[in-house]
Amino acid sequence: MADHEHLCLLTALSPRRDGPNYFSYRGDELKQLTRTMAKEVVAILGEDDNIDTIKAVIEESLEASSSRQGAAWLEEHLGRPRDNAWPPEPLNFEDIYFDTAVVIGYDEHRTRPVLRRVNDFNFELNCWNTLLLDSKDGGETRILAQTADGLQRGDPFFCWERPYQYFEAWMRPSLTSRGIHAFIDDFFRLVDSNRPTSADDDDDDCSGLLKCISYGGIEKAYNGSFQWTFAEARTGSAHTAAAIAAGARRKDLWPAFAEDFGTWMAMRPDIWPCVPSGLLLASSSTIELHAEHAGPSVFHKIPPEVFIQILRLLSLPDLRVLLQLSHTISGLVRSLLDETLWHHVHHGDLRWILPVEGVKGEVDRANDAARGWYSHPSGFTSVLDSREFPFARFISACVRSSSMRNRHRLWKIYKQYKVLWEAME
Repeated sequence: MADHEHLCLLTALSPRRDGPNYFSYRGDELKQLTRTMAKEVVAILGEDDNIDTIKAVIEESLEASSSRQGAAWLEEHLGRPRDNAWPPEPLNFEDIYFDTAVVIGYDEHRTRPVLRRVNDFNFELNCWNTLLLDSKDGGETRILAQTADGLQRGDPFFCWERPYQYFEAWMRPSLTSRGIHAFIDDFFRLVDSNRPTSADDDDDDCSGLLKCISYGGIEKAYNGSFQWTFAEARTGSAHTAAAIAAGARRKDLWPAFAEDFGTWMAMRPDIWPCVPSGLLLASSSTIELHAEHAGPSVFHKIPPEVFIQILRLLSLPDLRVLLQLSHTISGLVRSLLDETLWHHVHHGDLRWILPVEGVKGEVDRANDAARGWYSHPSGFTSVLDSREFPFARFISACVRSSSMRNRHRLWKIYKQYKVLWEAME
């Protein structure tokens, strides 16, 4: 068996099963984690006298999460279809998101980097069993191979294919049209010049991740050799404390664990939010809150088309500040908010919300969710291309979505790579 695994350079997730599989190890590790979480919960709730009870509740729930039912619950929560799911009903996904990977490394002559599509990771040999080749009929041919990824400079590295397709699509507008081979060359050169070597390492980290990239915390789940559990990515016990106070026990605590353990960072990032039941879907562009408050401000004298251009120049934090200045200004801004956010989604720092064309199922999946928010017919390939779409409400739902939070995490990783890329040119 291999003594360590390398992680995807764009997601920091394992090649074995696209990230951790459990909340915690069993045995002594679970007991130590239980003690730590119980102390945190007691500190939050102020119930020092109940620490033994709270510890027993947490331990029972963590133990249950390691069962077949608990593992299947976590798989479904993360959007991972599995044949041995429990209950056995199939999940509502037509494919496995983290299935195919790309390995980028030198060709057989070591003359230039090439990209190989692979799947079926062999944990025993620390390599990919199957090499995928495009066939003449437009399909793909599978051949047995042993395509390894490495750690030292000059070695190949791997990325999950769909996050790589996001990365390439997001990076493309910033690059000159040099072609796909130049993109692969530059990406390999960037990684090769920034990844650690054995001489650089002083912490026994064999993940292969770039030290200059922040992956959001999921990299902490790597124990130096493998990425089995989410325990090390945990960020406190606030959600667990609230759930225990509300009476949650055993499997009812698992959703709170999922929040505290950062499991969203391993969730498939292509589940766009559906409309919450009972939500009234009036477009925010029709809401004029200022009408029932004080008279018009100086901003109302600016023609709407000019004011929209001004709003487009503001960053998202600045927009939030503007919305909080007064009811009058907030009402005016909100009346133009969807149009302003359309610009940020299509040309700014909310571009990560858009589906990436060419990635299997992306546009259809996004459209299926978006039509619930805006059902009017349009001639656009993507419903999100419409300027009439209620972006303010939709973006608010995206911020609360675990899947979209992970998509945003991938965007922030891309932004860090973009800085390195620009410094390299």
